[in-house]
Amino acid sequence: MYGPELQGFSYPAPVRRFDFTSQGQALHMAYMQIEPADPNRANGQTAVLLHGKNFCAATWEGTIKALSQAGYRVVAPDQVGFCKSSKPQHYQYSFQQLARNTHALLQSLGIARAIVIGHSTGGMLGIRYALMFGHETARLVLVDPIGLEDWKAKGVPSLSVDQWYERELAASAERIRSYEQATYYAGQWRPEYERWVQMLAGMYRGPGKAVVAWNSALLYDMIFTQPVVYELGALTMPTLLMIGDHDTTAIGKDAASPEVRAKIGHYPELAKLAVQSIPDAKLVEFADLGHSPQLQDPQAFHAALLGWLTR
Repeated sequence: MYGPELQGFSYPAPVRRFDFTSQGQALHMAYMQIEPADPNRANGQTAVLLHGKNFCAATWEGTIKALSQAGYRVVAPDQVGFCKSSKPQHYQYSFQQLARNTHALLQSLGIARAIVIGHSTGGMLGIRYALMFGHETARLVLVDPIGLEDWKAKGVPSLSVDQWYERELAASAERIRSYEQATYYAGQWRPEYERWVQMLAGMYRGPGKAVVAWNSALLYDMIFTQPVVYELGALTMPTLLMIGDHDTTAIGKDAASPEVRAKIGHYPELAKLAVQSIPDAKLVEFADLGHSPQLQDPQAFHAALLGWLTR
């Protein structure tokens, strides 16, 4: 059992707190800042890691280590509404707002330019951040980003925030585990994945269950209603798209008809279309992996990531 800000769950590095005001409220973002493991190998570059919807900054643990050892400074925040950050009762969630919050955090740390690496929903946020702060985004890495298609336009029925809330209140370790095994790990399961199941499930077993579920509902509505696919052509920085070919993630898929379900979540196809749309993009595919290649095969993932960053 964890608190509403994931109290009791350990992160791989000291957690700091960025206090700021947004939409008339005093809020905070939790974040980790990790310096290069060997100061003599420091390359002067900063990588910002943006987590996904059912993830936290802690799930970047292996990537933080790989980047730090390669000489990068790493900043890994929890976005407002997630994990160890504020869970406001009322907040107008948008990718623009989350991008501004992240930008304010980086400004407070004196970071004027960064490599932005986003996974899943963090990929949608990374795209929005890069569109808003293009001159401050040195490179963009998108790891199985969702939002490469417009689910609503393809026929997925919208759910109200109240409907999302009821669904989130029913979250359990069993449901989370089943979904993650099928989607994140392409049907595979290893004992080390259980930690991430309990990370999420623990917040839904704790005293802050209602506010955690409410913020999650608001965030799902944001994700569903704010597609980024139409703006990929406006990205101006070198972009790496990393895709697990067995990924089938699509928000609201279980509420769609069989006919609609059959035509969404085809990541190999979506990735190829995305790379054609982004002016300076490279695609790396992992043939046997799912939605979370950085967790499922960290060695292959980090080799591909660092290879591109140092090209």
